[in-house]
Amino acid sequence: MGDTLILGCNTAESSGVDWTQKLSIDGHFSYIYVNGSIVGDANILIRFSVVNTSEGEYSLRIYNVHPAYSGWYNCYETDGRRIIGYYVVMTSMFFITFNRK
Repeated sequence: MGDTLILGCNTAESSGVDWTQKLSIDGHFSYIYVNGSIVGDANILIRFSVVNTSEGEYSLRIYNVHPAYSGWYNCYETDGRRIIGYYVVMTSMFFITFNRK
């Protein structure tokens, strides 16, 4: 708990990617990153950032992780095609990620 989690996503598209989340607690689906910007309320803005670490790689950073942040995190091409998904389980002692292409 409290660490930063980094989820990678690689694309050949020059227009970038979109990131979504679907939380395990309430099943709530939302966009996190669209058209090059973090979207949502002030809580979203301080919890997430997307870093273009190299050409075509857009890493989602989740700051100060807590169990409430457990769920699916998906990266999509801007045309809607899913690139990779991560199922993240965060507990009070550690977190586990599973990715699926």
